[in-house]
Amino acid sequence: MTASGLPRRVHLGYALGSLVTGAFGTVPGLLLLPYLTDTLGVAAGLAALLVLLPKAWDVLVNPVAGRISDRTRSRWGARRPYLLVGGLALAVLFASIFAAPFANGPAAAAYVALAFLATATAFAFFQVPYVAMPVELTADPAERTRLMTWRDRGAGAGHPGLRRGGPGRGERGRRRRARVTGGWACSSPR
Repeated sequence: MTASGLPRRVHLGYALGSLVTGAFGTVPGLLLLPYLTDTLGVAAGLAALLVLLPKAWDVLVNPVAGRISDRTRSRWGARRPYLLVGGLALAVLFASIFAAPFANGPAAAAYVALAFLATATAFAFFQVPYVAMPVELTADPAERTRLMTWRDRGAGAGHPGLRRGGPGRGERGRRRRARVTGGWACSSPR
């Protein structure tokens, strides 16, 4: 237990959610454009649009996810079902972005766009309830601040590994991107 009353495991558990938000916030920006252009042969302008559209989709879907989770009544609380279902869906869908069943061209671009859009939707149903949860965990503002500190620590723990695996030059950079994509997205070898 901390001095405020919430057990340390609550702080640690809450911080783990930031690995998800950090990975989804970082990996598409680092790896999706090179994957679309270098691996799938999508034109750069179209690839940039495919990355932008699901991010713009967040503007519409995040308020919907918040409203639905606010109105949910379950024995597990309003947020936990969305953390579980959204988190599991996010893991599967995130891996699917980088597992296009088409070699290249318009079909591959359409597949990635739909997979990224579905992943962004699952992310919204994980992230919005996740960020709202501290208010339900404690009424103490100081304890909520501690939870936010733990959340930031969790995000910080995930980002340096992603930065090291980010874009690089030549074959070495491609190998690094592949390791990061495989490790973070948990995709199976093709």
